[in-house]
Amino acid sequence: MKTKGWFPIISVSLFVFILTLSDKGFAEEPAAKERTKPAEPSDIVEHKPDIYMEVISTPEQAGGQSEDQDFEDDDFDEDIGDEEEEIYDPLEPFNRLMWSFNEKLYDHALEPVARGYSKAVPEPMRIAIKNFFSNISEPVALVSSIVQLNKDKVDRSLGRFLINSTLGIGGLFDPAAKIFKLKKVHEDFDQALAYHNMPKGPFIMLPILGPSTTRGLVGNTLHIFLSPEYIFGIDVLSATGFRTAKIVNEISLNLEQKEELDSFALDPYSSVKDFYMQRRKVLENE
Repeated sequence: MKTKGWFPIISVSLFVFILTLSDKGFAEEPAAKERTKPAEPSDIVEHKPDIYMEVISTPEQAGGQSEDQDFEDDDFDEDIGDEEEEIYDPLEPFNRLMWSFNEKLYDHALEPVARGYSKAVPEPMRIAIKNFFSNISEPVALVSSIVQLNKDKVDRSLGRFLINSTLGIGGLFDPAAKIFKLKKVHEDFDQALAYHNMPKGPFIMLPILGPSTTRGLVGNTLHIFLSPEYIFGIDVLSATGFRTAKIVNEISLNLEQKEELDSFALDPYSSVKDFYMQRRKVLENE
């Protein structure tokens, strides 16, 4: 079975799911459903609350690119402020169940594999692999920037992709940041939909994929059509292995941060939810 055969089916199913939520009134955010106090900015930058969340920073040793990350402490200070953040989470029982499933998957499968992988593969090579996966996601940032009519980000994203795909040997290295000072463009279709005023909808914890919203779910569905698996018609088994390799590589670079979270978080689910929503807010305001 080819990837192009099942991606449209997934897309239609997800859109039907979104419409179902909308009919039940979940797409609208009430004025005051749940009020949670945002984490301190220092905690947000320092800790990565989940294995499957987008990683904000990577190790800088052995040639890792710190320029690849645009999120500085002052970015969070400016956008978070002192106001309480409202998070609409009407699906909390389901979300906590999915959170528990994801944690068990991490503890009993992904973490042991990632630890063995980190011992077998040197960190510089793992950073190069991360750079490769980052580079092939550049078309998503490019199209999202075009949709948002952001010329600066369009130029940066296109420039990074061309430079890193050539001088960076297929994206294994990041001369665009190191030499040409072109910082990574953190854009996706969730941000593009936010730009066009689509409500983010309720918070959702997805199995394996982790935290999202209904708008984020639609955005991730659109990402599929710019993925190498879809473009090149890679079969399902190969595509699954490709994505699993990316996840394991990411985890191997962030094992200590996960341990730190587990050591201090009173309610890890709420911490991940707060972190995710605050980070998405920062991305939308960039």
